[in-house]
Amino acid sequence: MKYIILLLFLPMAAFSQDYVDIDLGDVLDEEEKTTIIDKTKGEGGKDLPEVIFLMDKDYPPYMYLDKDKKIRGLYPSMIKEISFRMGINPKFEPLRWDKAVEEAKKGKKGLIGVYKSTMREKYFDFSEPYYDEIIRIYVLRGKEFPYERIQDLKFKTVGWKKGFSYGSRMDKARELKYFKVKERKTIEGLFDDLAAGKTNCLVIDEMSALRAQLNHEPAQKAKHLEMALAENSVYLAFGKQGKQKELIEKFNKGLLELQLEQGFSKMINNFIRDAIN
Repeated sequence: MKYIILLLFLPMAAFSQDYVDIDLGDVLDEEEKTTIIDKTKGEGGKDLPEVIFLMDKDYPPYMYLDKDKKIRGLYPSMIKEISFRMGINPKFEPLRWDKAVEEAKKGKKGLIGVYKSTMREKYFDFSEPYYDEIIRIYVLRGKEFPYERIQDLKFKTVGWKKGFSYGSRMDKARELKYFKVKERKTIEGLFDDLAAGKTNCLVIDEMSALRAQLNHEPAQKAKHLEMALAENSVYLAFGKQGKQKELIEKFNKGLLELQLEQGFSKMINNFIRDAIN
């Protein structure tokens, strides 16, 4: 079953975006001596300046701690590659997402894998986007409902990952109480509530749901509605208090350099293979 899903996703991923040709396992394994990890020193052996990046500790397959408490996922991998082109030494601080967002508002640490919204633009300065996540609505099989616009969620109870924003329109609909929200800290918890009938649906990105459905039995009872809720771009952000616009500009330049490198498209394929294992 895993290999069938892999074959279905690889063609889509190969043409959606361009990513770097590196092995995620090697890049993110801090105990292995790779060319990436060895780039923590600049010319003449001088230590590179350290920058701390906050991340979600439980958002597989994008950014998470594995069972051995090692940092995994596409976003830390990409941030490392971009950081070395910026001339900085990246360090990652995994937290529960809502706590990571609050900590990032202080402006001293970057926040990776964050969506942009009208509310967040009051507190954060954002980089150029470096990835797009497809956000979908998941329901129990046999309990589908027509969906064409956010208003179709009215009076429903929606599973929502704690601390997440799903874009300005969804945030506004939540604020106006178009629907009830039941928050959970984990993706598995969202599917548990759905299977138990505590929610009518949940919102989550497609790849995170796929991984959950391969490894978590309640998630296998769910399917997504035909129309996607949104396609959300992902950014690096710093709290405005930190006045880090110059660092963000360096990040944007490093991102462009990475995107122009030959072999960039292979990273997404490595990422999907990692996601289904």
